[in-house]
Amino acid sequence: LFVYMDNNELKRLAGMSMIRQGNELKGAELYTSGMENGKYNEFEAVRVIRILFYGEAYGDVLYYYDRKILRNNMDTAYYYGVSLLRNDRIDEAYEMFMSAKRGGYSDTQMLYYHIGLVLEKKKRHRDAAEYLIQAYNRGPADDDIVNALVRVYGTLGMFDRAEALLRSKKM
Repeated sequence: LFVYMDNNELKRLAGMSMIRQGNELKGAELYTSGMENGKYNEFEAVRVIRILFYGEAYGDVLYYYDRKILRNNMDTAYYYGVSLLRNDRIDEAYEMFMSAKRGGYSDTQMLYYHIGLVLEKKKRHRDAAEYLIQAYNRGPADDDIVNALVRVYGTLGMFDRAEALLRSKKM
């Protein structure tokens, strides 16, 4: 790599090698740096995007999104949606979440939670509450889901529901 710094194919190969050796985030970043000429393998790209997403390297995930790589894949659509939301690109995030939903993304609890967050940012509080309720009902609700639902209930003036939700959370 030091001798052939401009060799993108070598960067991608070295990145995949690092991923296989267990240094996933560093390998994913190296793989991404080797994509300057637009060449990629779809199977590898899905894996790299997943690693970057779970490593919270949202800017690097958006590198793939901005190049229109695998936007129709339900998993990457979800990863793109969260990354776009984290970067306040709300309308694009909403489109990616809807694409993941249409594609049958399996973690519906987190998908609906994030759709609810996007709708809250778009000031569509009633719709946000509907998605957040669905997320809440899909399994054990973590504090983020409960807090988002309480926040939306508060905005809608449904203080009794917010209070009941907070009481049930403490028990």
